[in-house]
Amino acid sequence: MQDEMEMRRLADELISGFGRVVGIEEIAFGAQGRCDLAFDEQLMAICVDASMGHLHLESPVLELPVSPSQDFYLRVLSDNLVSFSNGVGCLAVSREERQVLWLDRTPIKGLSQSAFEDWLAKGIERAEFWANEMKGWVNSVSNSGTVEPRFMPMESSEVVFRP
Repeated sequence: MQDEMEMRRLADELISGFGRVVGIEEIAFGAQGRCDLAFDEQLMAICVDASMGHLHLESPVLELPVSPSQDFYLRVLSDNLVSFSNGVGCLAVSREERQVLWLDRTPIKGLSQSAFEDWLAKGIERAEFWANEMKGWVNSVSNSGTVEPRFMPMESSEVVFRP
């Protein structure tokens, strides 16, 4: 419990310090440990999980398409692997929010104010990158592969349609 309180105190100091830098003195984590911000047009939540000792970023980068292309989720998972493998967060799908999210986290312990601000700045850049990258291919009219139509030979002339 003591460690959780210390992690929350450190996180509160980091977010307050960031508020002083950007000129928003009242910036703070809410009761749920979340601080929602917008950087230019990019939404970003900074969240604290004191029990795990981490801060994490959460940013919506794409609204889920109503009728995704055949390879949409394969592409999201492939891009997720690239992001995760490069150590720059990951992509996730939120069914509830109907969004593709970019996520990242960092330990609170030993995180200096400048390292926090650098992590946040890089996080904003990465979220903006994924938002732009995914917009470029989600609405693409080109197919990722050719789907050959398959016909089933009819043995009789009777056709039954079932709802």
